[in-house]
Amino acid sequence: MEDFISKKIENDTDTVAKRLLSGEVFLIQTDTVFGLICCADDERAARKIIDIKHRNHPAFGLFVSDAEMAKQYVEMDARQERCFNTVFPGYFTLIFKAKISTYSNTTNRIISQAFGTKLVENEEVKTLGLRVPKSDFCIDIVKKVDKPLI
Repeated sequence: MEDFISKKIENDTDTVAKRLLSGEVFLIQTDTVFGLICCADDERAARKIIDIKHRNHPAFGLFVSDAEMAKQYVEMDARQERCFNTVFPGYFTLIFKAKISTYSNTTNRIISQAFGTKLVENEEVKTLGLRVPKSDFCIDIVKKVDKPLI
């Protein structure tokens, strides 16, 4: 297991963010449980989480920092944004229609990782589960890596 998860780092969001960006996986306390996290656009790290969890369906929810980050990956109208800003940060996961962009390989990679599959423009409508963590530690990490986390 040590091959997959970095050693314990107490409250050092700078180090965690730097190591996440280099492809590492961390076990951290989230708002509700301990969870494995990695950068959502890092296929190798996401595969580590799939292997550790012995998942047969590699779909993930994403931690984002705020509505602006969320809108890079999902379609969100004004009503949905009000709901988003009302419940977050918090313990809920909200489901949105995924935005599939032909303009951003990073966006498509992040969305593809969340689904565990490659996306093409004419595929059926996909959804993403998003959450803004209530934990200051978690939100600080998301802001420092400046991209969603699985």
